[in-house]
Amino acid sequence: MENAEDQPPPYPVNPSGPQPESRGNAVAPIYVVGQQQPAVIFQQPIPIDPRSLGPYPTVVTCPNCKQVNPTTTFAEPGLLTWLVCCGTAIIGLWPCCLLPFCVDSCQDSEHRCGKCKKYIGTYKRI
Repeated sequence: MENAEDQPPPYPVNPSGPQPESRGNAVAPIYVVGQQQPAVIFQQPIPIDPRSLGPYPTVVTCPNCKQVNPTTTFAEPGLLTWLVCCGTAIIGLWPCCLLPFCVDSCQDSEHRCGKCKKYIGTYKRI
């Protein structure tokens, strides 16, 4: 027969969990395994290379909604627009100096997500 010193120490019983089952003379403790906490993963926004944007709608992955879809473009006056405006006024074609503001090919293109409408980037002519 074994001594009390040779036996392993008794395992603690979880007081909030189920109580040990009784099987004849032996007592087998039942332990409830706790659930692991979910891991929190922070994903950095994926920067979009402005050189990949052109004057026309481009298919990109939106950093906001993570959807792959074509962008929506909007023309807005940029440096080229103002240079052509000032150039036509200086050479004496002042009645035509406002035309670059009406021509999309003289303006920059602002790209927005086609789904969530968030700003993606701007294609600058100059």
